[in-house]
Amino acid sequence: MWNNYPCQSGPVGKYLQIAKADYTRAVLAAMAEANATITRAKAQAAQIALIANATRSAIEMLIKAAGANATEAARLAELYIYLSGLREVAQTGNVQIVAISGGAGQAVPVIPHAMNKHLAAVLVTVCLWGMA
Repeated sequence: MWNNYPCQSGPVGKYLQIAKADYTRAVLAAMAEANATITRAKAQAAQIALIANATRSAIEMLIKAAGANATEAARLAELYIYLSGLREVAQTGNVQIVAISGGAGQAVPVIPHAMNKHLAAVLVTVCLWGMA
């Protein structure tokens, strides 16, 4: 691309060399950024797959330990995913989570912020106890 210019020497040649260097640097930077983006995307996909497989395994173990039928198994899976989401929200920081226990007219305890990181384990235990 750059080799067909007649004025490769002198002042014009100097500017041509600078232009070549700038072009090469821009192309290499773009290629490096593209490779980094692809690498990050592959790592994120692998992370999602690991989390999905771990979640599936945990739900399967929970269902097996509870000896649940199909309806209960679906409910346990739903609760597990829901509570995992609550745990993620609680870990973000300044969050208040309200847990409703039982039907209408019952007290609504507010779980203090300091306890939020342990919320999922407590609620899973309470939910499983309620199913027994």
